[in-house]
Amino acid sequence: MAYDGYLCLDGIQLVSQQAVAYACQGWAPDTATVRDCCVCPGLDAVLGHPDGWQTPAIDAAPWYDPTEPDSYDFGGVIIQEVTGLGPGRLERAVNELAAGGAVLGRVRQAPPVITVTGILMGRTGCAISYGLRWLRTALRGSCSPGTRCAGADLRYLECCPPPLDPDCPDIDYDAHFAPYWRTLKRVSLVSDVEIIERIGKRCSCGCGMTPMVRVQFAFAAGRPCAYREQVTLHDSVPLAGGDTWENCFTWVRVDGGEECPPDEETCTIPDPCAFDPGCPTPPPPPPVPVPLNSCITCTPFEQARICLDVPPDVVPGWAQGVIGMSIYAGSLPLRHVRTKFWENPLGLPVDQLDPCAACSELNVAYIPAWGTFELDGAEQITTIKCPGAAPAPAAPVLGGPPGRLFSYPVLECGGLAYTVCVDVDGASVALDATVSLSATVREC
Repeated sequence: MAYDGYLCLDGIQLVSQQAVAYACQGWAPDTATVRDCCVCPGLDAVLGHPDGWQTPAIDAAPWYDPTEPDSYDFGGVIIQEVTGLGPGRLERAVNELAAGGAVLGRVRQAPPVITVTGILMGRTGCAISYGLRWLRTALRGSCSPGTRCAGADLRYLECCPPPLDPDCPDIDYDAHFAPYWRTLKRVSLVSDVEIIERIGKRCSCGCGMTPMVRVQFAFAAGRPCAYREQVTLHDSVPLAGGDTWENCFTWVRVDGGEECPPDEETCTIPDPCAFDPGCPTPPPPPPVPVPLNSCITCTPFEQARICLDVPPDVVPGWAQGVIGMSIYAGSLPLRHVRTKFWENPLGLPVDQLDPCAACSELNVAYIPAWGTFELDGAEQITTIKCPGAAPAPAAPVLGGPPGRLFSYPVLECGGLAYTVCVDVDGASVALDATVSLSATVREC
């Protein structure tokens, strides 16, 4: 069960034990009694407060604004309950047949819907009113370019880790908490912050009684799966440090209107075993034409290759992994970048891997000098970043295997080793060109 005391939406943190600490120091109505509930040992240290929480101003609380006096008297949100955190549930339509039985529809995964209930803490009624306005605004986000119009990351703890021995001199809380972080992608507010209960009575006789406020709001996630923390597998590996060879081509004259013969590496799908060569089946309908960019699938005369390993313990056997990749062109433009992924549980050398058995392939035709191609498998975004310019979509220079569209690489089989090879045009690869590779466990 997910730990209810911590949520972070696009950098806006709601930490129950922060609000509890403030309440115990006076950031609560006089009639309120706050116990040390919702405390996760070590979370303060992970969030940068090893000595605990002091004041909203000293701690730079997300709601604190020096121009708003009431913001100092607001003490945050104590999260009481969260439902729906985690991957969305599976759904499948069942259509009953008149003769008995049923036809089962396709499986789909519904988006997670997260409902949060909490109490706003504050010294005064005005502070709690301020906190309510701040919370509504902060969770709605803004619609400037690249922000939460398409949703943002919602980070939470899968559970509170077991406490460590405080007398241990080498406690690494970051490493201790790392396996328990989860992230939902493209999360947006779908039900605004609403008051569902006022705890206590508002007094108008000057006695200073301030009621606490219980609120509720809801999010929905655009991606149905939950993601663990990203794991860096290889960082800034030189592309010019691998093998280099010259490709041998057989030149064939083709008359006008004729098609070129298939390449030697063209992978064909074998005929099914239930196929009678003496009575061929009717041809299927023509496939939808796929627009091909010859610059994407072109094979250079001189080729350089660097191969990277993905260890088998990166992804659990019951889960899947998504890939993150960054290719930096360096001082020269980078052309004809082809990346292939193979399952390689036996640890075979690359020359013994079947080129037609690759799990996934992506081709990038061109990366400008000093530019960086970035692939984010969790967000399913590809960009080209150049110095002094905003990131641009990589779709114009991106393609899949010849004859097929691009798809994001997925480590489908957890617990297996993979091999990743990056081929580039060896005639134009710069000495400072690099590739970085990461993986993120996806739980669906």
